[in-house]
Amino acid sequence: MLRGIAVFLGCLVLGAVVMQVRASRAPQRQPGAFENYRSWALLTKEPVDMSPALSASCIGPRPQHSAPSPHAPRVFNVFANPLAKKTLLGKVGRAYPVGSMIVKEKYARPAGLKQWDPVTLPKGAVPELLTAMVKREKGFAPKDGDWQYMVLSRDGKTQTTKGLEYCAKCHQTEKSNDYVFADYLAFERMHKKS
Repeated sequence: MLRGIAVFLGCLVLGAVVMQVRASRAPQRQPGAFENYRSWALLTKEPVDMSPALSASCIGPRPQHSAPSPHAPRVFNVFANPLAKKTLLGKVGRAYPVGSMIVKEKYARPAGLKQWDPVTLPKGAVPELLTAMVKREKGFAPKDGDWQYMVLSRDGKTQTTKGLEYCAKCHQTEKSNDYVFADYLAFERMHKKS
């Protein structure tokens, strides 16, 4: 009887150790990491139009995989935490440090908006969803530059990382910029001069 209890307790301890090791290897969800993203640097001074032509170039998930789809035609704002901001605004082609986070707020595209029209959102507009990138430790996803891609609820509290292989595939075209698109920054700089 005592031997059976000892074996049972040993299995419980071993199970707890295995679960702890697995948990330490799994990427941390960072509860609340995105809830205050609006306190980060806003990199787009006014929303940027993700025109239908641009959104069509992205191969997003089928409607049953994600609703709303992160690649429907939208306008967006981009926020970066201090680590990402320093790299984004610095020299092109630099590697982002671990912990860099970039969040893109996506809003419904205003009806009748023509490509290249200035975008204004109604007062109190709320994003439909957020997309985010987090730079993880070396070895997390070597072929993707160790970035983790996420789709989040508009408040940043609910997130998913499943079914987002198309994000990584698209961002691989920006390998020379550590997998980060930043065309909107060039547009912002050009727009500032005019």
